[in-house]
Amino acid sequence: MYEYHFDNVYALKMFFNYYKNLKSGDIIIFNIDEHDCKYKIEISHTCIEFSAQQKDFRYIIVLRYTNKHVHTISIYGSRYVIQEDSWYQTDDQYVFSYFDKFHNQVLSQLQNHFYTIKSKCDEIIDDFQDFNWVYCSIKSLEQNCRPKTAKYLKLYRKKLKLKQYFRKWTTYINQIILKRNFETWKEWYFDPTNKQGYVKRLKRIYE
Repeated sequence: MYEYHFDNVYALKMFFNYYKNLKSGDIIIFNIDEHDCKYKIEISHTCIEFSAQQKDFRYIIVLRYTNKHVHTISIYGSRYVIQEDSWYQTDDQYVFSYFDKFHNQVLSQLQNHFYTIKSKCDEIIDDFQDFNWVYCSIKSLEQNCRPKTAKYLKLYRKKLKLKQYFRKWTTYINQIILKRNFETWKEWYFDPTNKQGYVKRLKRIYE
């Protein structure tokens, strides 16, 4: 039986390697108690929900995916009201910052499994006018390719920049050499004691 270790950045990737053929209606749930924090991971063949509860706060990340591509992401913060014995959704910035570690753990797991991650929050950006931290939290989960691919692209760009730099440097050096060669030739050509230079030309003109 597969055990989900939340602090493992490859936990989600390993899960899908273990459960290779999730079907419609299949839902796998993991409940993890870790110190003073409770985690819940609920995975179906089209949706994943990550939940963390600590003290009177709860943070939930929900995403919908197809194969290895995430196309929507939602984030919810909740606060427990003892007097009413109920959870109430909140956009309080404190709740979002309180779960930074959880958010980054989810981010690492998503990045190491999915190829692309889109949130679609830019399509409803007006909804975030008063809650910029919610928008930033969702946007931080986006990616255009996996970290390994991004690493190769970064190295490739660096290589291209180096080639461009050396090409410019080589051109610059060649220009300096040409300029120095020209100065040397000019001194030789216009030297009055040089009978094979400008003096020779003058003789042809005036003699």
